[in-house]
Amino acid sequence: MFVKNLIKSSFQKVGLELRKIPFKTNFLIEKSQHVPSVKSSIVDQIFDFFNEVPPFYSDKTIAQLQIAGAWRRDFQDRRKNQLNFLASGDKDAYKNLLNQMLRNELSMGILEVKYYDEKSLGTKVPIQFLKNLEQFLYLTNHKVDMLDDGPFGGRWGVNIDGVLVNLSDPYKGLNAFNSAKIIDYMCNKNPTYIDFGSGLGSDAVKVEKFTTLPLRSILIDIPLNLTTAFAYVSMNTAKKCVLISSVDQLTKQLESNFTESEFLFVPSIFVSEIGKLGINIDLMYNHGSFSEMDYETVKFYLDNLLNGTVKSLFEINSNAPILNYGGHIEVESLNFPIPSEYKLIKRGPSLNAYFNHRNVESLYIYKNKEI
Repeated sequence: MFVKNLIKSSFQKVGLELRKIPFKTNFLIEKSQHVPSVKSSIVDQIFDFFNEVPPFYSDKTIAQLQIAGAWRRDFQDRRKNQLNFLASGDKDAYKNLLNQMLRNELSMGILEVKYYDEKSLGTKVPIQFLKNLEQFLYLTNHKVDMLDDGPFGGRWGVNIDGVLVNLSDPYKGLNAFNSAKIIDYMCNKNPTYIDFGSGLGSDAVKVEKFTTLPLRSILIDIPLNLTTAFAYVSMNTAKKCVLISSVDQLTKQLESNFTESEFLFVPSIFVSEIGKLGINIDLMYNHGSFSEMDYETVKFYLDNLLNGTVKSLFEINSNAPILNYGGHIEVESLNFPIPSEYKLIKRGPSLNAYFNHRNVESLYIYKNKEI
């Protein structure tokens, strides 16, 4: 008893609580032996997209949208195979890269908790995963099958009741559950949602599953991430997926009606066009990427999107001046230039705050001055 109390006291001193976790904790990391192959038509669409939209845009792109400096060098270091296969036109090699995206460079800088490592297979999962899983099950009252995006991408993680759960899934599932509840509250017909900085697209897949109405999901990211998300979502869902490569195509898609859920993949270079169209966006979600930008770039995106057409903003970002890659000091979320019409409803530690103390989550709701 003395030892137990000593351990409990030590955990409490660092802000942790010992509780009985309602499931086994000796999960071992494994990988799926089933690795589906991406459809050739999806790879063709990705290469056609890059014929229209270069991986790093162009030198004529306005400063706020350029992928330059340390940020560009970071991608050039992380995504060497992706860039080489695109430059050489090697579709077969690119297809193999996509097939294993959760185990290779395509997921670097995107996943939470842990990246794939062959040496980790057969070892115990990090306590961070267990804590996030406990919170997901407790707070959502859903089972782990809701965390399953699908078989594509070179799945790895832990097998729970026959579901291979990636170590990122519980945390993403928690945020997706909350996003879906905001969407359901904000709209009672044909809701539209923006995932700004959509990464692999796993968050958007989960949000769509948690919502009660057909949902139009607009995933926005830079080209190298966006096209990977397009493959991931296209292969893991039976929903309509459209990779946008021109303003005309974007306008046509956004002005059309929809009766079933769909996913639109939009490069960040077209953000200002979304704002101009004046379509209703029930929720814009951002996790992490605003803080990674400089202040002027954050302001550019918020000025173009938070113009009254976006009804709510749910963002999870750093609230500490942390040094990031390339010497960049993260912009604190308290200093984001949120337009005054957007009222802060809630702010608190992110659901991952046990292990990442710098991130806070904030919910803003648009309130017309006339109301």
